[in-house]
Amino acid sequence: MGVPLTTEEFVKRHKADLQALGFDIQFLVFVNYLLDIKGGDVITYEKEDDIVVSCTDGTKWLIQVKNSVDDD
Repeated sequence: MGVPLTTEEFVKRHKADLQALGFDIQFLVFVNYLLDIKGGDVITYEKEDDIVVSCTDGTKWLIQVKNSVDDD
């Protein structure tokens, strides 16, 4: 076995707060599209992509929500 981790090292390696933030941001973007959707258009969440908007004119938007966190 290797050297035991300190509590600080363990928390740093296993915390999920920034991952959860990414999912929250993705959901907020989805809600933003919901508020702007036109009559007849269809919006889906986490199906073909992060967000998909299928428009009545036949076009389809596949939207990926990306974010990053700087350690500074």
